[in-house]
Amino acid sequence: MNGSETILIILSNFFILVSFYIAGTYFLPSEFLFGFYKVFAICCFIFFCFEFIKLGFYSRFRRELMIYMQQNLNNPLSEIQEIHFSHRLFPFYKVFISLLNKLVPDTQVLVHEQFSLKPYLKLSKSETLSKYKYMELFLSQLQMDIPNSQYFIFGISNNQIQLLQYLCLDNDLKDFIQKSSKYAKPFKHQNEFSFQAFSQKKSIISNQLVNDENFAQFLSRNDLNTPIYGGVFPIIFQELCIGFLWIKSESPSLEILQKHKDSFDLLPILISHKIYQQDIEINNLSPQLYDSSFLFHQKSYYLCNIARNVSNPTAIFLIKLNIFQSSQSKKIIENIFQIIENILPKHAIYIEEDNLINITFTGTEQKKTLLVAAKILDKSIKFLQIESGPPSSGEINIGISLLKDSTDSKVESFYQHNITQAKLALKESILAGPDQLRIYEAEDTNEQ
Repeated sequence: MNGSETILIILSNFFILVSFYIAGTYFLPSEFLFGFYKVFAICCFIFFCFEFIKLGFYSRFRRELMIYMQQNLNNPLSEIQEIHFSHRLFPFYKVFISLLNKLVPDTQVLVHEQFSLKPYLKLSKSETLSKYKYMELFLSQLQMDIPNSQYFIFGISNNQIQLLQYLCLDNDLKDFIQKSSKYAKPFKHQNEFSFQAFSQKKSIISNQLVNDENFAQFLSRNDLNTPIYGGVFPIIFQELCIGFLWIKSESPSLEILQKHKDSFDLLPILISHKIYQQDIEINNLSPQLYDSSFLFHQKSYYLCNIARNVSNPTAIFLIKLNIFQSSQSKKIIENIFQIIENILPKHAIYIEEDNLINITFTGTEQKKTLLVAAKILDKSIKFLQIESGPPSSGEINIGISLLKDSTDSKVESFYQHNITQAKLALKESILAGPDQLRIYEAEDTNEQ
């Protein structure tokens, strides 16, 4: 605000107070005037206190902004001073960097001892990249800035850790990494530094990080003492750690991580914003298949939250397939997927992992949910026993949990509770024999 705008705001506030005072003294009976004067005086005092506090905060912000800009002008190295994401000037800093990114040519060569956020910000602005292509380009940019290192993006959900993307320079490890990263693995809470970064939500940079099974289980068949030196940067979403960016690096590259730690702390924010905060495509006319259990759980949380906000019931399905013909299992599962996709409503997401299919969907009543489950069971059995040709090619069991409204718990715990109940219903279904359906309805009742 300039001086004239400040004067205009002061005059408008004064006019409002005077008008209120005149209206009170004119319309109120005389016996209420003394009380009105007292209340008016107290309100005026509180009002002006808040105005002065607001003016003080604004003046402080303006001074800090001018000092920051002056420091950048006086910097002999012509570098933009970095701002930590927790600082009040950080929103301005992000917009400022984005603006500079339009003015500075993309062909600018970076010295290895320097680090710039501009290429990462530009990459995150792209709306055409898929999540996996984005992660691939993101790690490729890291390789350009910090050469001779290894780069990994992990996801954590449902007490499991999964390797979502990596860039490894060691050819001997690539084959094993490709096989070991297909499925999620248990996330060990007793491990020292990865769980420390997970629980404290703070990055760790060190050359003395060893003995961590959470990361090493993706890099070694037998030796879980693989060194984990470098930088571990937690990915935070809604105050929860939902993953890691791990840069496995040695000196002198490790010095770059130390020197530009504030900038590297911002990279997980870009990853979270680009990959994990994307909304579900509600207008999608078909169920959405996720090829990562981590992303499936995140979207399930989101779908449950939508259902609670609009007072819609939500259901969780757990479908266990037992395929007899291992040579044809891939084709059989694809046909089962086709059956499921044709029956599910459009507000549904699902994933297959080791012949266990997880499904979350919303927007249907309880009777319709049961009808959907019965149709899936019926058509799947017919395919497994008849259409695939004799002898029978497999068996199927379904466990269902019907989610009720629960306003006294977080979406994550609400979802996890119902996943547990769906697992109990699935166990009952398996114990009862093949081709069975179990539905969780209350704490102590399961109905077939």
